Amino acid sequence: MYLVADDVPPPLFVIIERCCATNKTGRYQDLASLKQSLSAAYDVLLDRVHGPAKAVAALATIRDRLKKDNHYRTAEVREFIEQLALLNSEHQEQICFELEDDFLRS
Repeated sequence: MYLVADDVPPPLFVIIERCCATNKTGRYQDLASLKQSLSAAYDVLLDRVHGPAKAVAALATIRDRLKKDNHYRTAEVREFIEQLALLNSEHQEQICFELEDDFLRS
């Protein structure tokens, strides 16, 4: 099965893709996580959230763990990617251009 994003806003399409993941671990593990993602998506769609604050906070968590423990947690990276996917392309590019080379090699 292939999902097509026709007429589906990108923040919602990301959630639908995750709900339909063929691998069980790629799907939401509980309704609370799904609810949180839906709430964040609608915050973006209804312009209730301004800027990339959640994605930046998730990225800061990953950076701190890399500095402290020299590794990352998959769940934290997934959260960052989900928050990044909810943003418009301008904010996505801004965050991605600010990533350090060391971060990408870790």
